[in-house]
Amino acid sequence: MTAVNVAKAIIRKDIKKDQPCSCSIQDIKTELFNQFLLERIFINYDINPELQKNNELKRKILDFGKVAA
Repeated sequence: MTAVNVAKAIIRKDIKKDQPCSCSIQDIKTELFNQFLLERIFINYDINPELQKNNELKRKILDFGKVAA
């Protein structure tokens, strides 16, 4: 149960408290895997993940494969 609560807290960190969040455990697993994979790509290709032009693309990649709510 602790792992589930920690995963939900990680996902909700970018969402305001008054906004609803309908995210499943599968969506959380998918986003965390996508984040891991994206970090590996940034490291291997020596890309700065903090560049402003990467923000929108990063969000699209992190959401890839999630089930639409």
